[in-house]
Amino acid sequence: MPPEFSGRLGNCEQMAKSPKRGSRGPAPKPISKEQRDKVRLWAAGGIAEEQIAYLLKISRNTLRKRYPRELDQGNAIERARNLERLQAAADKGNVAAIKHLDAKLQAAAAQRAWTADEPEATPAAPAAQSTGKGKQSKKEAVVAAAEQALQPTGDWGNDLMPEGVLAFPVAAARKK
Repeated sequence: MPPEFSGRLGNCEQMAKSPKRGSRGPAPKPISKEQRDKVRLWAAGGIAEEQIAYLLKISRNTLRKRYPRELDQGNAIERARNLERLQAAADKGNVAAIKHLDAKLQAAAAQRAWTADEPEATPAAPAAQSTGKGKQSKKEAVVAAAEQALQPTGDWGNDLMPEGVLAFPVAAARKK
């Protein structure tokens, strides 16, 4: 290149070594363990992603891109860490920690048992008089459910019966 143009046009070799056109912004800063811990704690604590991004001074898209595990699994990770701390305190003989851990474990076992059991089939309600269209109206469904609840063989047994009454004439009450 002639020397008279080198000042105005710049050095072609330097232009060839420059970053490619279209790259956006500087390279991302490395993420520290402290930053990951903060994001995980904030996400587990229920702070919205927009607010976490604001606190970190980054966009929400950048937050989702750079901290996906912390946002998605933060609650489970923090609960697991708290259980480990609770176990460590219980192992040292802390009675309050032992009681709290026992309650947590019993609640978890009850939840597992509850979700493992399939819901029991409830007996079908006695057929109410329908409108003839093949579907039961809301009023008819409510009456049928009340009839079933008031029957001694229903889910509630005799619990809903007034004292001294062995059966309630629902059909007679419905006709009125």
